[in-house]
Amino acid sequence: GKRKLSMTAYFAACLGRTVAHYPQVHAMKKGRKQLVVFRDVDISVMIESTPGAVAFPHIIREANLKSLGQISEEIRTVQERPEQSEQSPEGSSLIRWAPRIPRWLRMKAFSWINANPFRARELQGTVMLTSIGMFGTGGGWGVTFLPIHTMGLTVGGIQTKPAFVDGNIVPREFVSLTLSFDHDIVDGAPAARFVDKLVREIESGTLLKDEMLCL
Repeated sequence: GKRKLSMTAYFAACLGRTVAHYPQVHAMKKGRKQLVVFRDVDISVMIESTPGAVAFPHIIREANLKSLGQISEEIRTVQERPEQSEQSPEGSSLIRWAPRIPRWLRMKAFSWINANPFRARELQGTVMLTSIGMFGTGGGWGVTFLPIHTMGLTVGGIQTKPAFVDGNIVPREFVSLTLSFDHDIVDGAPAARFVDKLVREIESGTLLKDEMLCL
């Protein structure tokens, strides 16, 4: 039968469409005076193949063009068969051997990747999405670190809180989201507009409704 939709896939699908609408949020520097703005959105997501295993990044290419179902199926497939991902230790000998390389050489490689936006996109994607909710229960915020990406989304835990709906106080589930931006590239006003649209995209449930219509 059809596999259960992934929550990470839902956030990735919403993120991909919103970034495509505001592409400047995943622009990358080229030298001191140039910016490269990408049309399509390659989202790097952290995947835990089995409970307790070390999570690894997997790049969802052109996430803005894929349906929620397609993204969810891709994530589920990589969870079951990590070797299907070029970014997993099973799928890449370079990733497998990277921890054994001297730190100074890893830093050189990092600088080499970061110097070319197209190379960075190929190896790291254009946007980072990570979820700390998969590692625990209850609410909680996450603080992300962006060594390469201009923008990243950290999905925290889900917590039930009282909400005011139609004049009544009722229990509702809230998810904590943390968005990080490189403010050398993205100013506060465009970042705020992006956040507003992303929140509306997530809350609308449009992608879920579209997926249900396709079943």
